Amino acid sequence: TESLIHNQSVEEQSTSSRSYEQVLVTIPKKNFFKSPLLYQNALLYVFSRLFMTTSLIYMPQWLNERSYVPSNNLLDDNKNVEDIATVPLASFIASFIASMIYKMSDRFIGHKVGYLIGSVISILGCAFVAIAAEPGSPAWELYVVALLFGAGSSITMIASLCITADMIGPHADQGGFIYSAVTFCDKLITGIAVVIIEAL
Repeated sequence: TESLIHNQSVEEQSTSSRSYEQVLVTIPKKNFFKSPLLYQNALLYVFSRLFMTTSLIYMPQWLNERSYVPSNNLLDDNKNVEDIATVPLASFIASFIASMIYKMSDRFIGHKVGYLIGSVISILGCAFVAIAAEPGSPAWELYVVALLFGAGSSITMIASLCITADMIGPHADQGGFIYSAVTFCDKLITGIAVVIIEAL
């Protein structure tokens, strides 16, 4: 009796494993190169990484130009140096907090709306730098820019990865290739952009 029960359980397991393998086999591979969504999602990811990378690279230089005011007072000089250290820290903290808020609100707003919100925040930060922040700006303006840059770059980065995951869908076996292709485009375009900026 025990052997009969054992053989029956083995047959049921083999049948379930065969049916699971058949389900996996029946999912056809998708040629993502023919899908416009691949290139659209790649651009979303590239723009997100480009904004994040350039803001991290050039924020210390921008702070050095905007916050430093020549002074004979040693305390003012120390305050300028402190801003160069604490403003990027504020950007990282804003990035962390924005990612937590996005995680809790993503189920209500969706990835595309989340990317739009992050883009608007990033554009507001750029506009504030171009219009409001001038040499010798008060410290609070520098922190506002850091908060906008940190929150905007974090939200757009997470949303672009989520949109890419939605595009992959059931084709999880091709996910590594998709993320590798998107990341390669990001490194290539970001490197070209940095070289162009340095040449200007």
